[in-house]
Amino acid sequence: MPLEFYESLPDFLQKIYSLKRPYPADDIQAVIDRKDEAIPHLIKALERSLLEDPDELFEDDYMLHFYAFYLLGHFKETSARTVLSKIAHSQEAEDEFDDIISEGFDKILAACFFDSPLELYALVDDDGVTEYSRSAALGAIGILHHHKQISRDILTSYLDSLYTSTLKDAPEVLRNTAIQLSTSFLIEEHIPHIKDQYEIGFPFMPFYSQEQIEEAFQKKDPIDSPDNTFRLLKHPHEELSTWHCFTEASAKKEKEFYDEIFKDTDLDEDKDLEEDNFDEEPLPTFSTPTETSNQPFIRDTPKVGRNDPCPCGSGKKYKKCCDK
Repeated sequence: MPLEFYESLPDFLQKIYSLKRPYPADDIQAVIDRKDEAIPHLIKALERSLLEDPDELFEDDYMLHFYAFYLLGHFKETSARTVLSKIAHSQEAEDEFDDIISEGFDKILAACFFDSPLELYALVDDDGVTEYSRSAALGAIGILHHHKQISRDILTSYLDSLYTSTLKDAPEVLRNTAIQLSTSFLIEEHIPHIKDQYEIGFPFMPFYSQEQIEEAFQKKDPIDSPDNTFRLLKHPHEELSTWHCFTEASAKKEKEFYDEIFKDTDLDEDKDLEEDNFDEEPLPTFSTPTETSNQPFIRDTPKVGRNDPCPCGSGKKYKKCCDK
């Protein structure tokens, strides 16, 4: 149960268990300052995400597992490799952590596997790893190359092997990431492989057009700067503080969302029921996370699961619509 897990945490981690607004910089710094004590609990938070019902996990504005990714990456924690690998193999985890997997997982993997690129190669080559996690692992290889952990010759040879084998039946996002590496690092030997990939085609959309790639190689000027695309993980304050969930706009949208859901609640009818001595059904109550609210919020009404259809009727999943 969430409450049991919460109570097992030291007090400095209880403070970042749930969502707070604004971004809790002091509380995050307290975790960094107590790194050695925090690490086992942060790993457990990620392990728990693989074991429990995702909707149970996301009850009560739970945030600790999100923080855990970036804190463990900041610590370059090698003991987190096992759980990160398990997450990479879990489609359910990819669905729940989709924004992290698609936007930050490459940097987290690069930090935790910084001196072990062979394990990253294994993740890329394993078709049991989820689509975006394989792409993130390949992106992490690009990061390690850009920061002198993998030589150009080794990167070139590894990408060659991908183009001639793995990428023939690989997911589109992984193919795109391989092309991104070849183009960003201007590996001219890969131009024929890139042309082959475009002949295979991209059902959705490639990262770059063929014209952009040709111009990049002709001018020897990457489309995107490797300093940006293949940067190292920044301090958690820089990575996390700009997240939309910490903004006043997010708080306002959350309030509007629940106001809309419960706008038809008839207060007078509830009062009449009470006067008639019927069993009273308590009205739903919600709290807005604040800097002083540490206890996990217990919801009295059914929760909309992040993978459920959004109640607004858009047809999208809740996490891709009004939960953003």
